[in-house]
Amino acid sequence: MKRSKLLILLLTALLSSSLLASIALASHIETFTVPPRSTTFLTIPLQEQTKFNGSFSTTGNIRFFVTDPQRLVIANLGVIDNNATFAFAAKVTGNYTLNFENEELNSKDLSLNFNTDPEIPTNANPSTSLPLSELVTLITIAAMAVVLVLYFVLRRHKTNEKTEPSPMLPTKQGKIAT
Repeated sequence: MKRSKLLILLLTALLSSSLLASIALASHIETFTVPPRSTTFLTIPLQEQTKFNGSFSTTGNIRFFVTDPQRLVIANLGVIDNNATFAFAAKVTGNYTLNFENEELNSKDLSLNFNTDPEIPTNANPSTSLPLSELVTLITIAAMAVVLVLYFVLRRHKTNEKTEPSPMLPTKQGKIAT
């Protein structure tokens, strides 16, 4: 019975870690404000053949377009007043720029959510960064190792416990069983 409980616990931990990994790998999120009568740029370095999927929501009208490393417009959604979804594949390696233009007199808050395949590093120094997928894998392995160590420690502790003598119980005749 204890082994089946441990097996269920271990499988639950594995499935939970897998779910967390898929959520963690789902996207990068950027939030920022586009000042009045200005353009905010987000430059993302991509390798050739990288697939980019994004969506954003805004508090007002924003003109949105994407340019490639040669500054050619590869996606133009025009003016967006609430939210939008977009996608493209990098044809060449280089910096791709997401352009958010605010032509109005008040600032616009914006939340951008995107993912790439293959995944891009999330910090400024990619040579020392660990890709998120590898980080999640390491965390999952560590969590499973902790569960296994706990199992074996508890199992060993139970086998080393001295069994206490059972208390003397009365029998049907009222005599104490020994």
